[in-house]
Amino acid sequence: MNGPRRALWTLTWKAHGRRLLAWPLAWTALVLAMASATRSLYPDGASRLRYASTIGSSRIQELFNGRGYNLTSAGGIEAFEVGMFGLVLVPVGASLLAVRLMRAEEALGRWEVVSAGGYGKTAPTAAAMAAQACSTALFGAASFAGLLLFGFPAGGAAKYCLILCLFALVFAAAAALLAQTVADAKAAGTAVMAWVMFCYLVRAAIDGRRLSATWLTPMGWLAEARPWGASRLWPYAACATAAAALAAAALALCRVRDLGGAAVSPRPGRAGAAKWIRGTRYVWRLTRSSAAGWCAAALCWAAPVGAMGDEIDVWAEQNPGIAQLFGGHAPRDFMSVLAVGIIGLLALAAGLATAAELRGEEASGRLGLVCSTRCGYASVMRAWFAQSALTAAAVAASGGFAYWISIGASTGKWELSSSLGAAALLLVPIVAVLAGAFAVFSYAPKAWAAVWALACWVAVVELLADPLDLPEWGRKLSPLYLVGRVPMESPSWIATGCVGAAALALALAGVKARPRDLAAG
Repeated sequence: MNGPRRALWTLTWKAHGRRLLAWPLAWTALVLAMASATRSLYPDGASRLRYASTIGSSRIQELFNGRGYNLTSAGGIEAFEVGMFGLVLVPVGASLLAVRLMRAEEALGRWEVVSAGGYGKTAPTAAAMAAQACSTALFGAASFAGLLLFGFPAGGAAKYCLILCLFALVFAAAAALLAQTVADAKAAGTAVMAWVMFCYLVRAAIDGRRLSATWLTPMGWLAEARPWGASRLWPYAACATAAAALAAAALALCRVRDLGGAAVSPRPGRAGAAKWIRGTRYVWRLTRSSAAGWCAAALCWAAPVGAMGDEIDVWAEQNPGIAQLFGGHAPRDFMSVLAVGIIGLLALAAGLATAAELRGEEASGRLGLVCSTRCGYASVMRAWFAQSALTAAAVAASGGFAYWISIGASTGKWELSSSLGAAALLLVPIVAVLAGAFAVFSYAPKAWAAVWALACWVAVVELLADPLDLPEWGRKLSPLYLVGRVPMESPSWIATGCVGAAALALALAGVKARPRDLAAG
């Protein structure tokens, strides 16, 4: 690496070092947490054989986690248990990090200064790609070292960490290409999230029905590598080739587009705002597209999962003893808990994403301009909180209704409590988290990271509480866990009432706070 390129690489690390380390650290924590749980829960061959014949043969688990191979080994169980979180967290983190590295500095005009200094148009993009590749390599090295400490075989650990790194680079390169295609960073982020969701849904449909087309998306390549047994070469080659081709295409587009522009030019808007947008209704104008995207994601998730209800019933009839795996509950009820739980997580993410838009408006100075009109600070806060809650409710309703229709059509059993009722019940803790987010924004905006930390913990409890064997007190830190796992369990109305009261108190505290000094404007 020559001097100028090394300088750009160093500049990228100085500007985005925290993000370049935070995502690999989160991925490593996931891999090692599951490694620890695997070693403690399945320490010998007998327990692993029992795992392979029960959990490993579950159609529900394959739907969420992907195909499982070599499940009589600790490494195979580790890869299977990383499952859904690995299939979502790694691509999302890699994609969002790539968009941030590609667009943040360029939007501020810094890349224009760098390009004018003789570095070339593609040099900053190439430096960002190199920095992300180095960040991904750190994740692989840290995970490999951790797996060795837990006693996993070195050969399998090396192959597993390699395929994870290549898997992350595929989505990072795809996001880099999308970042060259779409000028706006927010639009690029929405596009990469849609791409990740599309890949996951296609993979879920293939694995849930045990079709042979696992090659159709990169998410199918991850499990097909089979690093803990007789490995296959083609998934490694496919990931490496796809990442290289997408990165080359991104650099080619970067070379021909204008700085600050994109391959697809945005359509100019109207010069003046419509009358109905004026006032606090501009909140709807700013957030409607993202709200529609989250609703579409919930629909696309819930419909195919619910359509598998009849297959789950047939599978349960063919395996009478499988009910013990789900604590005596019907497998379809267990699937409903997982499906509606993910709908709840989507609703929570949608509400928090809408609330986060308010921080962007403040940083840009536009919130100060709006508050200087007759709207006022309190009016804007009320409108934004209402929009966040309505967005979460729309996502929950879309997913819950789609799941109810699809599972009812596939099984002939129209049970409201398994979908719509459970989704409605989850809205209470979701609104409580949103109310807390607005209270944080009003009183301690610098503590916003705590809001996302709580959301991440809610996701961990919802999806990994049992595999990680989390203690009961840790699970109760999630508001969604407190209301009960409907329809497998009866709802806890006392806890629901307490969470609802907390939501009301936090909402009043947030929207009626005295105006503080804004960051800009």
